Amino acid sequence: MLVITMMIDRNTALLEPSFAGYLILKTFDKNKTDKLSVYELMDKIRRHGITTSRQLIIGLVFLFSVDLIMIDEVYVCLKK
Repeated sequence: MLVITMMIDRNTALLEPSFAGYLILKTFDKNKTDKLSVYELMDKIRRHGITTSRQLIIGLVFLFSVDLIMIDEVYVCLKK
């Protein structure tokens, strides 16, 4: 049986839209809510290494493109 292990640099992972999206969804899960402001999201994911607004936008665009979130002015809402 062949096992392939993929190694990726942490700095490279932080730039991936899927990783940023994962951190955003994890934040919603921890807070047990379905609506957060963009400012609250940025404050909460900053401790995971997302330090620029570009990384946050990349994650939000990824989640929006796969139809998991909805953006209502300054709020990001999870779709049911």
